[in-house]
Amino acid sequence: MVNLFDMHAKNMMEAFNDVESIQEHIDNFAISLPHTTYTIKDNAYTVVKHHRDKHFSGKIPGVYLQYDKITGELLYIGKASGKTSGVGVRQARHRSSFDFTIDSESSGEHMRNHMHKRGLTTLVMSAVYFDMSNYPPGLIECYECMLIDKLNPILNKEGK
Repeated sequence: MVNLFDMHAKNMMEAFNDVESIQEHIDNFAISLPHTTYTIKDNAYTVVKHHRDKHFSGKIPGVYLQYDKITGELLYIGKASGKTSGVGVRQARHRSSFDFTIDSESSGEHMRNHMHKRGLTTLVMSAVYFDMSNYPPGLIECYECMLIDKLNPILNKEGK
């Protein structure tokens, strides 16, 4: 299987028009991250990151996808340039914005709203990413936009 990110522009655009090809690429090339449990109880918001083993994604640039671990529903697609933050750092910021540890990130508010709308008290999030260390930041942003456009994740829509 050819890596979608390594294709020439014309072939890449054709490949990104085929959702099955994108899913196959995710299944074959994406790297798993530790999952996270988000909980709402009595108006308190808590986050638990699982698998406390050291994961080396902190400063790695790339595109990441976050899923509801129970339903498999794609919730969010994001990017990390690697210059100011990597995939692992972005995951930590998402967690910290959910429980109000930081307030400069809007994803926590979107996650809380999503859980309230669906009547969820617990959401287990799994994430995967593509290591794009050898790609310029502009391409990383391009791939993020194409994946959002084709896969239509819930929280990217609700955040607008």
